[in-house]
Amino acid sequence: MNKMILKVSVAAMLVGQLLTLGGITQKNHVVAAAATTKTPAMTDNFFKYGMEKTQDLPATINADGLSYTLHKVMIYDVNSKDAQTIWKTYKFLPLSLYSKAKYLIWTKITITNNTTQTIRRDMKDLSQKWRVSVDTINGDTTLLTSGDPYYPYNSKESLGDFILKPNESLITYEAYYAKVKPRHFFVSLMYKNTLKNLYLVDPDGVGK
Repeated sequence: MNKMILKVSVAAMLVGQLLTLGGITQKNHVVAAAATTKTPAMTDNFFKYGMEKTQDLPATINADGLSYTLHKVMIYDVNSKDAQTIWKTYKFLPLSLYSKAKYLIWTKITITNNTTQTIRRDMKDLSQKWRVSVDTINGDTTLLTSGDPYYPYNSKESLGDFILKPNESLITYEAYYAKVKPRHFFVSLMYKNTLKNLYLVDPDGVGK
């Protein structure tokens, strides 16, 4: 009888240990899952300037076969550490040459040629194809390109000149400077006879 009671007690103890270990394991899985949960990547900092998005990123517009996708927009005071780092890294011309520049705008984009012809921006075709604006009145920005004469075509780091053959895409970055504090934010895509606007911050409902 005592042996039977002893066996039952041992069995109960083992079951209890297994349940406890199972609980610990389950808790560890929960902790591990929580640790691997990533914070969503920041795609813009409009909130820093009191602006509210009317559309989330990424966002795409198309004009006669030229596709433009905006993935990220970061706005910095030109004298900030972030702006200075970008300015030096991509070898833009000295800030002293842009006496009216107040803000640096850093964008990540994808451009795609869905036409049957080559699309380019260089000495053979100086048209900008798209424009970034931060206000509806005198709010156009100015594109910054590297002062390095050997900066490559189709740069994936900071876009200057590019050539896209039919069905080619390019993921890259562009920098602009603005003379006024951003109040709106929109991109105008112009190709052939088509003009399309992409509004991300539109407090006055201009883009509706």
